[in-house]
Amino acid sequence: MSTAVVSIVTFFLGLLLGHWLALGRDKRKEFNEAAQPVRDWLLRQEDRPSVYAHGPSALEMDTFTSCLKPRTRKRFDAAMATYRTESERSGSNAFGEWLHEDPEAFRQAVRRLMPFAERR
Repeated sequence: MSTAVVSIVTFFLGLLLGHWLALGRDKRKEFNEAAQPVRDWLLRQEDRPSVYAHGPSALEMDTFTSCLKPRTRKRFDAAMATYRTESERSGSNAFGEWLHEDPEAFRQAVRRLMPFAERR
């Protein structure tokens, strides 16, 4: 009798643990897929800042932010606002090139966004 109970209990514990771990794996996979376009864009911006660089689409950005936890999403939105502010402070010269008023501040804004898009 006790052997059957132990077998049933361990079966259900294994079932629940396996399901919980599979959910975590699926969430990580979904996050990594959503973060890839954002990370690619940030790496390009850090390497060669340009206002002409096409960022992630609104759909890709929305998918990415929906994968973030609410607290992390608020921090990401604040860092993104800083990035947009630094991006708006840029202007063009006589040759049509876009120059940032403070390139290091712009790179810092990009670096603040990088940890949000790291692979899990």
